[in-house]
Amino acid sequence: MIILLSICCLLIVSCNNEKITRVKIPKQKIFVAKLESTSPLHWKAASHWQQQTTTSEFVKESYNLISTTNPQQFAAFTISSFPGDTGGILANVNRWRNQLQLSPINDSQLEPLISHQDINQFHFDIITITNDQSSNKETILAAIQNYNNQTYFYKLRGPLSIINAEKSNFMTFLNSINNEHTQ
Repeated sequence: MIILLSICCLLIVSCNNEKITRVKIPKQKIFVAKLESTSPLHWKAASHWQQQTTTSEFVKESYNLISTTNPQQFAAFTISSFPGDTGGILANVNRWRNQLQLSPINDSQLEPLISHQDINQFHFDIITITNDQSSNKETILAAIQNYNNQTYFYKLRGPLSIINAEKSNFMTFLNSINNEHTQ
């Protein structure tokens, strides 16, 4: 009750001034920063690629490609992206070589293995790595793309027979990549 009475007294005392003061404030220019477009990339996968559920924030999409000659064999296709350059091409190629039980290579061995391709408005570094000693010649066909401060990896991994059969679909996929909102 005391608080309410105090508030009422304060209002009565403060409203006693009948003089209205008018203040003119000059207009100020407002500067708006133009943000760089962060539109994500879009693509179209081959119709026979079977989309899988992804559980990683870095894996954008994942597909299984079943062999047409041996249904027990399949290849996996993943699309992932990471901020920055993720250590560079050599570090990623050596990580993939390690996945295939192959020894690492150096810069001078790397360059002849990379195919630099400009497709539409994008640049891709494409590499094929095969372990000829494995029973099914385990292979990775990958394309690396830098876009909007992200590195995108398009990686097809599986038996060489499936990789060879899907190589044209892989290139068609790369051709479908765009940053438009419609396909």
